[in-house]
Amino acid sequence: YQPLWKNFDILFKRYWNVDTKNIFVGETIEIPYDGYVNILPGLNLPWGTRILQSFEQIDTPYVCFILEDYYFTESITSQFLEEHISILEQMNADKIMFDKIYPPNVYSLRNIANDLYQFNNHSMYLNSIQPAIWKTEYLKTVLQPSYSPWQFELDGNAYTQTLNPTILLKAREKSVYFNYARVGGRVSDGWQDIFTKEGLTL
Repeated sequence: YQPLWKNFDILFKRYWNVDTKNIFVGETIEIPYDGYVNILPGLNLPWGTRILQSFEQIDTPYVCFILEDYYFTESITSQFLEEHISILEQMNADKIMFDKIYPPNVYSLRNIANDLYQFNNHSMYLNSIQPAIWKTEYLKTVLQPSYSPWQFELDGNAYTQTLNPTILLKAREKSVYFNYARVGGRVSDGWQDIFTKEGLTL
């Protein structure tokens, strides 16, 4: 995913309008842009192990967890984050996603207030790694050291169901990000439009 870092950085800095500690977890190569704390545990360690090591740098009750193939396309402000954290605190929830609603065969949801939904605990993708705000201790509990990202989402779902978590989705008409790459490095449909709109190059 290293070839994606340039455009991730461009759009992160364009749209992430919040003063935060930004931790970039890799293997041995630093992201070559300013504004990140690099965590580089070394080669041949599982993704889960590397992510868990980054928690040594985190002292906040919540963490916004983002993969480098998610490109922000709308402004993220302090007000945006505070609104979502407020919902987490009011609901004593473990995670809140900010995304559009997909067909019902993707998530199993119930509407609890206006544009706010809660995942049913039998739903798939309780561990969805689309950008979201997580309770830090909860994320540490469900993320096993041996997981790849896809194992976390799929194999880890059964374990997460047993914890009876409160997972929320604040639904939007459109996403605030574009998922550029899929499993196996397949590029998502519509990437050319995003590149044209944002002035990106390969």
